[in-house]
Amino acid sequence: MKISKSKIIISSILLAVIGFSLSLLQRKIHFRHRTSYILISFVQAKERYDMQEYQFVDARNDLFYGLGHIKNAVNLPLDKFDKEIINFEKRFPKETGLVIYCDGSVCLSSYTLAKRLSKRGYINIEVFHGGWIEWVDSSFPIER
Repeated sequence: MKISKSKIIISSILLAVIGFSLSLLQRKIHFRHRTSYILISFVQAKERYDMQEYQFVDARNDLFYGLGHIKNAVNLPLDKFDKEIINFEKRFPKETGLVIYCDGSVCLSSYTLAKRLSKRGYINIEVFHGGWIEWVDSSFPIER
């Protein structure tokens, strides 16, 4: 079977275009990943906590934070985001590693807070899906 020179050229161009498109897609995904957030498990959250290189952020309201929170976590209640974000930004640079949590898997506040912080320029955001409930159930350090 003989393949014509024009078919080889067209195939080569098509492969080049596909390769270029995939390259652009990878860059877009990578860029999006850097400015968005990732979901982490309990084991990963505990690793971050033990490293002491991440700031834990409680997205729950003041009342629940006051009743108990992960030890050394700061409170940035979703319902007071607009009021408190300026002080938060003064304390924590945009490249600070953040682990955001709320009550647990049924609570969406941590995801919403992560998106808002990402829009403000934070680039190292992780959401602890199990949140407060999973942390307490495992008897890890808390403050009341």
